[in-house]
Formats: sequence, C-alpha cells, structure tokens
Amino acid sequence: MAAFFIDLDHFSRINDTLGHEAGDQLLQQVALRLRASCRDREDEVGRARRAHPGRGPARRRRVHGHHPGLAHPQDAAKLARRILSSLAHPIRVAGQEIFVNASIGIAIYPNDGEDLETLLMHADTAMYRRRSRAGAAIRRIRAP
Repeated sequence: MAAFFIDLDHFSRINDTLGHEAGDQLLQQVALRLRASCRDREDEVGRARRAHPGRGPARRRRVHGHHPGLAHPQDAAKLARRILSSLAHPIRVAGQEIFVNASIGIAIYPNDGEDLETLLMHADTAMYRRRSRAGAAIRRIRAP
C-alpha cells in the first residue's frame, strides 16, 4: 500500500486570475482524471488535510495485512507516472485551456509508516521536498 500526496503547482494563480469558481471547476476535472488513473476498488482518491502533527485532529488508522498492487516503490512510481500523464493534456475551464503541473510525494507501507497518519505525513514531506527542487515531479521519502 502507498500513500500519495499530490499538489497542483501554482494553483493559487488559477484562483487569482480566473476566480475561485474556475479553481473549483479545475479541481473537479483533476479529480476525474485522478480517479480514471486509479484502479477500481483498490485505490481511493480524496482531499486530505495536511498530515503534520499539530494541524487539526489526529485520525490514526492502523494499516494491517498484505496490500497487493503498490507494495514496491516501482509500482507506486508507475501509478504516479500514470497520474502525471493524465494531467499532461489541457483542461478547459472558464473558456480557457489550462495546463496543470503536479508534484507528487509517495510513502509506502510498512517501510515509511505503519498507520495512515504517518504515511500521509511522509508523503506530504516528500511532495514538499520535490517542489523545492527542480526536475522530477515525483519524490519518495524513506522514513528514518
């Protein structure tokens, strides 16, 4: 099992230039593409709060058992590439074609954490590290 944290690069520019309604429409279109990139009944797509401690109520869910499909870093990277590929085509919002770039951070069970909160925290950290560097749009962080 793997946790992904995905951030749309420069998303605030969409809200600032086209308005919040256009930003919401863009997020809806991105969500459809994310769901289409994922495997039916195996992957979940949802909006998450920042996973760092001290930022809202803690919700820990222990991850148990064997979770096939994304057990290896290369499997998670393959899904991340599929997601980025789905976003490579422009999205039409408010009469404009918008090209979306995304940053993805990945954390993999059990190496990067044994509960959902920890996995999301590590995926969030990996995504921010990716954004701070030019180059690849995907980054995986290893838990200490």
